[in-house]
Amino acid sequence: MHPSNGIILRHYPLDIGFGGPEPPKRKAPMSGKYGGEGQFLALLSTLTSGAVVPNGTCDANLYLLPFSCSAIHNQVKERHLGQYLTERFTKSYLDIVKKHYPCFNKRKGADHFFVCCHDMGWTAIQSAAAEDIDVSNNVVWVGYSADLSNKPGQRFVYGRDVSLPLLARDQEKINPFAKLKNLMFKSSFDPLVPRNGPLAFFAGTLLNDGPTRARILKLGWATSKKDAKWKTLDWKTLVHTAERSTTGKDMHAMRSMLVLDGHIDSASYDRFFTTSKFCLAPRGMRVWSPRLGEAFEKGCVPVILANGYSLPLNEDFDWREFSVFHDDTLPGLTSLPLRLLGIWNNKSYYDSLRRRLFEVREHFLWPNPHPKKDFDLWKGASSAGPPIKHDIKDDATGLVLRKLFKRSVSLMTLPEL
Repeated sequence: MHPSNGIILRHYPLDIGFGGPEPPKRKAPMSGKYGGEGQFLALLSTLTSGAVVPNGTCDANLYLLPFSCSAIHNQVKERHLGQYLTERFTKSYLDIVKKHYPCFNKRKGADHFFVCCHDMGWTAIQSAAAEDIDVSNNVVWVGYSADLSNKPGQRFVYGRDVSLPLLARDQEKINPFAKLKNLMFKSSFDPLVPRNGPLAFFAGTLLNDGPTRARILKLGWATSKKDAKWKTLDWKTLVHTAERSTTGKDMHAMRSMLVLDGHIDSASYDRFFTTSKFCLAPRGMRVWSPRLGEAFEKGCVPVILANGYSLPLNEDFDWREFSVFHDDTLPGLTSLPLRLLGIWNNKSYYDSLRRRLFEVREHFLWPNPHPKKDFDLWKGASSAGPPIKHDIKDDATGLVLRKLFKRSVSLMTLPEL
């Protein structure tokens, strides 16, 4: 089957085998840090409604394990207990799937996938994987924390697992399928509109949020959000001074960046995100940063400071055409202000980054984001219906499904068990 002919996607019932006083948490988050998880599951539900896996028949290209790891984890406040509850649930769930449904064993689970945008990532199923080599080697994880560094507790396998595009905080303002109502956001995406704000912008937690952000603090770039001067500085003049300086150019470049230690009000955040030349996206405790989603949302060239990050849709698009990669080690970060100033001075190159960001943004955005109310997983889809073929579009959801589909096509050459 070719992607243009459609894709058959089924999901398992959420509550199989789970009666009793503690049914699994059904409400997936639709907004906030992990909102992409609920949004993606909600979008998938529109493709699988009435398409529960029928017991004894395997007619789909892909099989979704429909639990929300964030929903399960967030039932408790203590992080380690949340991890334990998630692993316990997923192990029991996978045990039942393997025991009662033949589809998992048909391809040893290689056409099965789950969605987990929480920082726990693949470790959501590590208890099941520890006891079953097929789960460990074959089940596909779709999520945010796509770390290729093989650090303890991380497992992202390039070519098998899928790095999910990030949900933008205010995506509805520039959704390509929605009406643009806010002129500020319109102009922020026009590649020809000049950006008269700081050379680079970041606002967020720096202390105790990973080694990369600690290095930024050590370099002295950060300004306290309590120091109100940053709100009234003439950033256009500061950048111009850095451009014209003949001595101390690195210091002038650093002073023309606005790096705030702490979260600020939304109006100020949006103002600087939509007027800055570059927006820093340093990794926190994990490689991903929600600022990448906001870069597409607000038209700001992202600076990716996350060594080993497998970026979303990087098999479909060359991120070097619309973003800046920079080494996140201490020696590497030292040279960043001067490098960004050099790119800004090369106007034709900088404008090409902005234009390409504008061209590709619709592929990284979610089509018609669902309301922010938490999503009730698979409500009303409790019986197996006939298979439905779906065309694969080129928005964020479609491109992720295309990746999964290609994997299922490659499995067709394998003998069935």
